[in-house]
Amino acid sequence: MTELDVGRKERPAGIKRLRSNFASEPSFLLVGHVARAHGVRGEVWVKINPGREGHLLQSPQEVFIGDKHKVCGLQSIRKHRNGMLLMVDCCSDRNEAESLRGQKIWVAGDSSDELGINEYYVEDLVGMQVNDEDGENVGKLVEVLPTGANDVYRVVGSGAELLLPAIDSVIRSVDVSKDEMVVRLIPGIRG
Repeated sequence: MTELDVGRKERPAGIKRLRSNFASEPSFLLVGHVARAHGVRGEVWVKINPGREGHLLQSPQEVFIGDKHKVCGLQSIRKHRNGMLLMVDCCSDRNEAESLRGQKIWVAGDSSDELGINEYYVEDLVGMQVNDEDGENVGKLVEVLPTGANDVYRVVGSGAELLLPAIDSVIRSVDVSKDEMVVRLIPGIRG
């Protein structure tokens, strides 16, 4: 492995790590997002990510809501129309449930498959702001394209699209906690 291995790593069993490479930090599994409120008692209907239903059905004691991972006790869970209805203790009526619309739902994860230094899950890279070495914003990373030799990062910004090879000479640094990537734009890459 090179000093800066920014290659793609498949996520085993849906592990979604808190934005940190420190082993002492907790790990979380992203299981879905709140699509809407359901009823008047504070239940929320959660659109489950593919392959993640089992993580909720394993009866976790709590779920974590939003990017800040607000802890909420899980009072009940049941299947409903291609999703799940959750009753959480931090939501007691329809208005509170409606305020959670669009929030991500996480459960405690297994940290047995920790990433190495400078390894990243694709989901952690997508959405990052990409800047050049002079600090000028190049755009937002919108897609990771797997190729035979190395991945290619599709970056869109200022009406232009760039395809950046995920190699050491182009990808200079990645800061997952700041959602920021610094790249060196080699001649001819801007087309």
